[in-house]
Amino acid sequence: MVSLISLHLSYKSRLRHDATMCGLVLLGLIGLSLANSEVDVPKKWKGKGSTTNLQQIMMGRCFDYLEIVNPSAGKKDCVKIWEEFLKAFSGKDPCNVRKEDYEQFLKLTDHDIPVNQSIFWSRTKDLIIKYTDVTQKYMPLERTLIGYLVDGLNWCGKSCSQGLDFESCPQWNDCENNAMRSFWRAASKNYAAKAHGMVTVMLNGSTNGNAFRNGSIFREIELENLDKKVTSVRLWIIDSIDGLDMPLQLLQCVENSDNPVCK
Repeated sequence: MVSLISLHLSYKSRLRHDATMCGLVLLGLIGLSLANSEVDVPKKWKGKGSTTNLQQIMMGRCFDYLEIVNPSAGKKDCVKIWEEFLKAFSGKDPCNVRKEDYEQFLKLTDHDIPVNQSIFWSRTKDLIIKYTDVTQKYMPLERTLIGYLVDGLNWCGKSCSQGLDFESCPQWNDCENNAMRSFWRAASKNYAAKAHGMVTVMLNGSTNGNAFRNGSIFREIELENLDKKVTSVRLWIIDSIDGLDMPLQLLQCVENSDNPVCK
């Protein structure tokens, strides 16, 4: 009983400490703005702010996915999913959101990946999405419930203030633990760990530098989290239209119709 009481008191003390710190920060900012009217109190980031109507978009995507896109994902609580997503970063410094903060969200949205359908990419996202939508042979992260909910969206919170920051958010490389970067790293780790059977990897061989580049999520997160259930890896390095299998070649030809291979 004593340990539980101590833990409870410690937690309450931490909450009081956080509230006090936020209050001191706000008082400091107010004092600073009064001393110099030209000071811009809110911290502005280089990236776009949270997507307008983010909650409504995510809720709509959730119902769409579970009812139409992939009913085999099972029954999920879309309201609870949104609440846990928001809780992960709301009221926090946008550069101090950990991967672990999304743990409960990931649990609520989790579902199986069909055998042999895991596909990883690096700088080939557009082609991957088109290819998987046409062939229906693979389920990339962006076509799981976790990725489907937020793909193409922006989000972050504000220190000492609940809710979303619609004005600006950190860009990917502005800080290590920003809200979106931590999310995709956590989601990628979860996705890689669920892969089984043959996995496919599509890398871009036509960009400057190494196709298997340092710093990519595939190399840093996904590759090292593949489980023993993975039996083989098929690697595609996309360098030119010539030599691609037919579905990939046709997709590339849509945007490169002047290429001799496409005639």
